[in-house]
Amino acid sequence: MPLEGSAKEVSSVTSGSVSSQNRIRASAAHPSSLLARSAVGIAAAVAVLVVLSGAIFAVAYASGGSSAISDNWVGFLGAVALIGGLLASLLAFVLAITARVKQEHWKWLRLPLAMFPALLVFVALGEVFWWQ
Repeated sequence: MPLEGSAKEVSSVTSGSVSSQNRIRASAAHPSSLLARSAVGIAAAVAVLVVLSGAIFAVAYASGGSSAISDNWVGFLGAVALIGGLLASLLAFVLAITARVKQEHWKWLRLPLAMFPALLVFVALGEVFWWQ
């Protein structure tokens, strides 16, 4: 008899801890808030915009040199993409911080949390060393 009672206790503790782990994994895989989805969506759009702008910039530079990018739409596109991307990534950063404060644990929240500081460092270093 004493063995049966202890076995029931162990099985109830085991099933309780397994279900709580499953709940943590389910919430980590699927965001429950619109804040988290919006932050990641905006950061992903900024990443695509900056990569496309950089590709256009690189092709223009490779084909025509510095004169091909200095005073035309390619240089304007690069500047607008960086400044617009910086502002949009700031919005995504604020949304991601708000989602984290609300205990949202989603692995894709790392993208907006990293995008704004990375673009900020890129723009700051670009102003100091490359674009004079």
